[in-house]
Amino acid sequence: MPFTALFRSRIAAGDFFTGLYTTALGANEVIVACEIPVAATNQRIAFDELARRHGDYAVVGLAASTRWTGSAFDQVRLAWLGVGHQPARSIATEQLLQGQRMSDELLAGAVQCLRDELLTQADLTHSAAAKQHLAGVMLKRSLKALATPAAATA
Repeated sequence: MPFTALFRSRIAAGDFFTGLYTTALGANEVIVACEIPVAATNQRIAFDELARRHGDYAVVGLAASTRWTGSAFDQVRLAWLGVGHQPARSIATEQLLQGQRMSDELLAGAVQCLRDELLTQADLTHSAAAKQHLAGVMLKRSLKALATPAAATA
């Protein structure tokens, strides 16, 4: 069979994942590169996941980032894994955090917003309610880490 080069310039992450173990790639397509923006000097990043055993798929995971202005969250991004059939963002929770200073009230409000927004799905070992609870715990941990001066910075 002769080699035929097929190139698709880009597929956005939001369009790439289409379901459980499925992507927008065609049968004869492979990923040849992944573009990840360079982090700004004031960007902070947190990643947390809970798995039953090391190396297992995550029960719930969160990749979070913000540009820290010194006192408030800016451009917050919250990307979830393990909560459903494909990665998910919590846009309403991101918007709630925009421009806000860390406080216990903000954490409580963010967790409530997340509960209203994030649609979790049960799997073989955890109910949707358990995943919802774990996501709230993970959100609090990550926001505290992002607001702490020792947080990972780029």
